[in-house]
Amino acid sequence: MMQLSHNVKGRRSLQRGFTLIELLTVIAIISLLIAIVVPGLSRARDQAKNTKTRSIMKAMGDGLELFRNENPDEVRGESYPSSAAADDPTEQGHQTIFGAQWAARYLLGKDMRGYVPKRVGKVFEPNAPQYWEQRDWYSDNATPNHPLDRVGPYLDVGQVTVRDPNSLPGSDTAGGLLFPLDAKTLEQIVILDTFEYPILYFAANAALAQRPTAPVAGFEPNSPKGIYTFSDNALFTGHCKGAMCDMAPWDFDTGQEHPLKEFGTHPNDIPDPNSLKLPANAKSFPYYILNKNVYESTQRRTAVPVRKESYILISAGKDGLYGTVDDVTNY
Repeated sequence: MMQLSHNVKGRRSLQRGFTLIELLTVIAIISLLIAIVVPGLSRARDQAKNTKTRSIMKAMGDGLELFRNENPDEVRGESYPSSAAADDPTEQGHQTIFGAQWAARYLLGKDMRGYVPKRVGKVFEPNAPQYWEQRDWYSDNATPNHPLDRVGPYLDVGQVTVRDPNSLPGSDTAGGLLFPLDAKTLEQIVILDTFEYPILYFAANAALAQRPTAPVAGFEPNSPKGIYTFSDNALFTGHCKGAMCDMAPWDFDTGQEHPLKEFGTHPNDIPDPNSLKLPANAKSFPYYILNKNVYESTQRRTAVPVRKESYILISAGKDGLYGTVDDVTNY
């Protein structure tokens, strides 16, 4: 009986729980594992999103190739369709839309049922209100004043997320003197990256790119002309030279301004697309799109942009800021 009692006592001893020190040790080990694993999982998710964004850009690029081949009268400088901040021909009056919106327009159409070419533009009607009468491009009524000669779509809408700027996170702080905004401007859709920020579209002037001294970028379409034009996506990037902004950047609730809002300045605060002096212009639009390999291999004598004969696509990446190291681009 005494032996039996001894065995029971031993079993009870073996069943005793963790000591406090052992429990704290286990907790510390688990915490360490979490500290190691969770950031890795977060980076993996971000990388997966970046990969998906690149696949979206690839699909957009394929669509732009088809668009260019089928609509040669719509291209910019013998290259790709224009990304210029310009009047929307489908709206009455002057409604500016920007590069990211043009990309969605070309690839999907205003109503995502295909693009209506600009062959039938705005017409002058002296008896119409404000002397302008816009042909209804997107009506289902196929009469001579309602052209329905659509092309495309050139992108599967089921594979991308689209949204109008009114539905984007943050707020529009833009709306400057250079590009006065109308409510219709903020209703024109854009294609989003996987972080739900607009994918910017800049089309090169390929004809200008053949000139060895052509500026990498122009501040505006005529100031002077550059291979790329800084103002094309001003609705989102902003449009600034030094302390002066014609349009402030779109704030995606990041609490920061896009580095890409800066065109870069000459020491006298004069916009100079040929001036790539560092470090002053290291966060400027011309330097951002500069072909760094060519620039450095020629001892900084040859300044040409990347993809000088085609187009650039830019995603803000996870941080929601255009012009930072986590941007996703098509180059």
